[in-house]
Amino acid sequence: MQRPRLIKVYFIAALGIASILYLSWIYPTLHVKTHLVKTWAGTSRRIVVFGDSFSDTGIYLIDPPKEDDTPIRDPAAGQRWTETLCEEFVCDGIHNFARSTKDPEATYSGGAVIDNDIYVKTTQNDSVLLGLLPDLKAQVQHWLRWEERRAVEAADDESEEETIFAISFGFYDIFQYAILDLGDAQNAITQSMHVLFQQLDIIAEHSSSAPQVLISGLWDVTFAPHFQSLSLSENNTLPQFGGAQHKMIYLVEYWNSALIQTSMTWSKGDVFYLNWQNWVMDQIRTTQLHDLNIVDSSGNGKETVVFDDVTSPCLLRSSADNSIACARPERNLFWDQAHFSGRAHNLLGKEAVKVVESNWTTNAEVRSQPSKAEGITTNQLIHLIPSLAPGY
Repeated sequence: MQRPRLIKVYFIAALGIASILYLSWIYPTLHVKTHLVKTWAGTSRRIVVFGDSFSDTGIYLIDPPKEDDTPIRDPAAGQRWTETLCEEFVCDGIHNFARSTKDPEATYSGGAVIDNDIYVKTTQNDSVLLGLLPDLKAQVQHWLRWEERRAVEAADDESEEETIFAISFGFYDIFQYAILDLGDAQNAITQSMHVLFQQLDIIAEHSSSAPQVLISGLWDVTFAPHFQSLSLSENNTLPQFGGAQHKMIYLVEYWNSALIQTSMTWSKGDVFYLNWQNWVMDQIRTTQLHDLNIVDSSGNGKETVVFDDVTSPCLLRSSADNSIACARPERNLFWDQAHFSGRAHNLLGKEAVKVVESNWTTNAEVRSQPSKAEGITTNQLIHLIPSLAPGY
């Protein structure tokens, strides 16, 4: 009598597993399959975040800011793209090392940059040293300290772990370097790329396998409400604003070109490039064409509008200490003068997942033939269309 009972138990167990697999096929959005794979393989997945306020989740594992300096997240602002990334990948946790200031209105001169030393040297402004946030170098050191702590706590844990590194810098770097002469600004950007991949070398050296790195490109910051508000400044004439806009657009293009070209020579891990520029431009173009009732030759204008407002921030400051948020934050591309809304972050996170799932990396060629890696130099020539440069 025992054998039929055991057969029945086995049959029920097999039926349960088959049902779960069927559900994972029918309802992929439930991530059932991912959970099963992770459970059976004994692996865990985490997202490690380096960057500025565009990625900062507000939870700090090492050297958290003082309470008075800790950023306060408005629930209406929604979550960051890195949090969506974690949800979509069904990760077990986010290890956040990105940093931001408490006052979003002050971040244009005080946001996190790739290298504080380059910033101080190029801007010749030593007075900012006391207020600088941890740059990428400091954030990577924070990560190393955290890894040492985890290694001690998990000494007997033999389970495998998959790590995805998410990096976003550039917004605050570019606002500072845009005030320099064009040549100095280009040099600062090239040096920043050198530092970025030096830090990736350190990450690779302390990783058990070749790291998977997601790096966001810079978007055209001249569309940020903050930059547009500069045109209304009493000290800014229209020609001056136009010149500053042209220069900024060029430097954004230079930043992205430097990032992509430098990543193509890095052979110690996989680099996934997140093209935020194209995504932002698509949202702005779609909304503007829809508002004008226009469909261009490529069919742009027919798409469903995601954002009703792509120029104004949802959060408006009514006084020095008070702000008023719009009724439907999800309908705005921008939450405040610089940052994207929660819905925008959610969509950017999903776009990042698509990039990873496509398995397209900027350095696939050099990864397949490591001997061809040229290395990274601060004198690396960045190829860019000359006609984009201011003055041409």
